[in-house]
Amino acid sequence: MFIATYFLVFGLGFYQGSVSGQPYLLWLITAIIPWFYIQGVFNRGLTSVKDQVKTLSKTRFPFSIAVIIPMIEEFRRYVVMTIGFVGILLIYGYHPSIYWLQFLYAVFAMVMMLIAMNLINSTLTILIPDYKAAMSALFRLIFYSSGVIVNLNSDSMPYIVTAVLKLSPFNYVVNTFRDTFLYHQWFWETPGYTCFSGA
Repeated sequence: MFIATYFLVFGLGFYQGSVSGQPYLLWLITAIIPWFYIQGVFNRGLTSVKDQVKTLSKTRFPFSIAVIIPMIEEFRRYVVMTIGFVGILLIYGYHPSIYWLQFLYAVFAMVMMLIAMNLINSTLTILIPDYKAAMSALFRLIFYSSGVIVNLNSDSMPYIVTAVLKLSPFNYVVNTFRDTFLYHQWFWETPGYTCFSGA
């Protein structure tokens, strides 16, 4: 439902069906599937330690284990959606290539970002009472500014705005998936961007 709405509003309305030389629907799905995973892990990760604090305090397991549990549970749904996405790629005439191997790196980058994010957020949720509500509201803003549904490479946007938005690690992750399946570009072809996002 969300994908259909975004396609009608942005794909057909703003971009007339294509963006950066690719069908908008594919361009959107390539990024929004990992975003659904990120969103699920983010929402559950905010309270991952708080929900498990009593259990973890009775065992010798480190608290960092709690932030990984939502990632494992959400990953099953992500795998199913990714398989469906590959089917859509084949229907559109996109065939497997050596660049698809970069999918492993894209997933690795996404997982590392989520681990770091969950460790910070789950800790601050315990320390700051209203942190969860504030971050939930902020995360909706991040969605629209991360390049998932809007092309940040568009000439219609001011350069300074796109330059700042591209510094987001979320933007790096979704673009890595697009480079893997649509644009056939290796992550090491932009070493500065990769190093900055990895830091």
